[in-house]
Amino acid sequence: LVGASLSSSLLNYADSYILKFFRGSDYVGIYSANYSIASSVFTALLFAIMRGVYPTILKTWKQNNKPHTESLLSNAVRYFMIITVPAVTGISVLSHIISNILDPLYIEGSSVIIFVSIGMFFYGLTEYNNKAWELTSSTGVIFRNILLCCLFNIIINIITIPFGGYMAAAVNKTLAFLFYFLLSYFGGRKILKWRLAPSSLIKIFSSAAIMGLIIYVVISLLESVSILHLLVLVPLGVASYGISL
Repeated sequence: LVGASLSSSLLNYADSYILKFFRGSDYVGIYSANYSIASSVFTALLFAIMRGVYPTILKTWKQNNKPHTESLLSNAVRYFMIITVPAVTGISVLSHIISNILDPLYIEGSSVIIFVSIGMFFYGLTEYNNKAWELTSSTGVIFRNILLCCLFNIIINIITIPFGGYMAAAVNKTLAFLFYFLLSYFGGRKILKWRLAPSSLIKIFSSAAIMGLIIYVVISLLESVSILHLLVLVPLGVASYGISL
């Protein structure tokens, strides 16, 4: 787990160093500012949800009740998606506004927020897949998977950042987190499976799409968007998503 933690840190920060080497500090500034917005939001959501559900999953696993453990894990993933799918949608629709409020100089890299949000979504799902190895004390597999993704991210960054800049770094981060998710998903299901009903997925994604459309329409009707507008748009999005769901 120490190795996994170090590899995770390298996965999160290596792109900034590679970007600075090839494109300079200005590009790193634009990239890091937008990256930190999405990263901080989804890290907070991930740890909050996980801290709430993991003790119960661990307790059930220790009682040798695998079917109930899988049921609890499935519910935990559903809760995660109920919260994070609209978060990805909302922050993607509002990305250029958030960057502009932070500093107009950062708005050109606002698309970074979208790709990083999608990547953090896959990273969060991976944490639930990793429970299979944590509960069975096979954490070396987690280290191997994240190390492979870290190497993958470094290699594609070295290849693409010289001509793609910070957008290449953002897309590469999404691909690395997706790769990490796929490795853990197909490996972890041999030990512990989580399942989601198709109807739940349809409800979650369609409700998030309706919410995103409402926010987009409201933004289009405004001449400019300030922090005060943002403070209204976020609750509006939450309310419309909740009603749709």
